[in-house]
Amino acid sequence: MNIEKLSEAETEFIFLWGIQKTPGALTEHISAYTMPQLIKTIARIIDQQWTLGRKYPEKTIIEIINSLLWERKRRIEKDFQWDEKSINQLKKLNEEFRDASKKAWQEAIETADALEKRICKRDSFLKDYEIALDFSIYPDIKGNREAAELIGTYLAEESHGSWFADISHCHYNRHTSPDDLPLIADERTNFNEWVHREEWKDINFCFMTHQLLENRAWSIPDILSVRGVWADVQVTHQYDKRIPKERKTTK
Repeated sequence: MNIEKLSEAETEFIFLWGIQKTPGALTEHISAYTMPQLIKTIARIIDQQWTLGRKYPEKTIIEIINSLLWERKRRIEKDFQWDEKSINQLKKLNEEFRDASKKAWQEAIETADALEKRICKRDSFLKDYEIALDFSIYPDIKGNREAAELIGTYLAEESHGSWFADISHCHYNRHTSPDDLPLIADERTNFNEWVHREEWKDINFCFMTHQLLENRAWSIPDILSVRGVWADVQVTHQYDKRIPKERKTTK
């Protein structure tokens, strides 16, 4: 890290932050960037995100990075051409995402079942629990090595999250009902909302694929470059005991 590099990132961030306050100004400004300039700006601000976060609102930094990434997504997908290889790769990844989701959810349910039995037996410690499913998806982005690594790492961290699949004791029956499964575990719903896209019309998208294509700043080549999915089933065992106040004795 050098002062000149930090100064460039900070100067650019301050400028983008300033024009962001005018509706539409940020989008209009970055749309005039050349692609190399856009990539350089994204990488520069991501690289200095932690340092900038010591002086400026983290929420604003993320908003600006995401605006830049969405512009990058738009540009890349504008020139992207589907072929048989890319369609087959999307289908393969969709099944890998579905499989990871199913296995993580099954692990969560089996863990919840065991914890429910302990609670039913009036376990001396366990009163409640929370089980969270966290997924991270790792792309292998091509291009300038430093910029590709920075953007790839940011997208992987941005993908990390519960994906709306948590279980707790008080909601156990609802979360395990076949009629009320969380989106990540719902196999009956086809999340393919793009039936007008000829290339996708026959693919039954799982929720994870839907999220990456529609709600994340991942371009289609980013998704097709995925080389790993990481699933965490995180369990919190909870105990509580009410301690009554001492009663005052009357004389």
